Amino acid sequence: RSSYGIRGIASGVRILPINVHPQLYPIASIQSPTNYYESVGDAITWAYTTGNADIISCSIWFDDNTYISNALNNAMNYGRNGKGTVVVCASGNNPYYGVNFPADMPNTIAVGSVDNTGNYYYYSGRGTTLDLVAPSVGTNGSGNVVTTDRSAPKGYNASGDYVYDFGGSSAACHQVAGEVALMLSCNPNLTVDNVRSILRDTACKLPGMNGLNRTDDENIDKSIPQVKFIYKF
Repeated sequence: RSSYGIRGIASGVRILPINVHPQLYPIASIQSPTNYYESVGDAITWAYTTGNADIISCSIWFDDNTYISNALNNAMNYGRNGKGTVVVCASGNNPYYGVNFPADMPNTIAVGSVDNTGNYYYYSGRGTTLDLVAPSVGTNGSGNVVTTDRSAPKGYNASGDYVYDFGGSSAACHQVAGEVALMLSCNPNLTVDNVRSILRDTACKLPGMNGLNRTDDENIDKSIPQVKFIYKF
């Protein structure tokens, strides 16, 4: 809302908040991981069925499990009356683990991070399943993305309604989800494959990739903090 002093990439869209679980994360300390994964899977299913979600923005990663993978595959296959709910996922914040689940699933859109000069940020998960990147620097309270927060005092910023240090591939992921929302608002008939192709084909290509169209773990030196990457907004 304009009264909050911020405007997003696609400011006319509706946000669909879902309480995945009423208990605090990490759920593993309260109940079994299996029950937690099942709760997340149920929330995804509700989002694309009852909630009629066009886009799911997933800025969290898990151990690979069938509850979440089945729910996301069903969303991408059957959501939006068969055109597919678009699932945008953060690649993760540890390059030594590659692209994390569920961003590494074949039909999700996996998003990594670059800084504001187009350098691939050192923490961001990378690999052959990465689709593109968006600007976001820093993690754990050292980011540079400003966004709205839960109302004080319940938010991360207990004294205000904004966060000034959001970062990581989570922040990058949400920017791409906003781009997708803008795309679907212009053409609601785009399928999941259409959206992925448009994003990858129209994103700016960066130099420094030695003629390669993609990158993988083998041709990136992880000891170098910043590496040029091919896609950015």
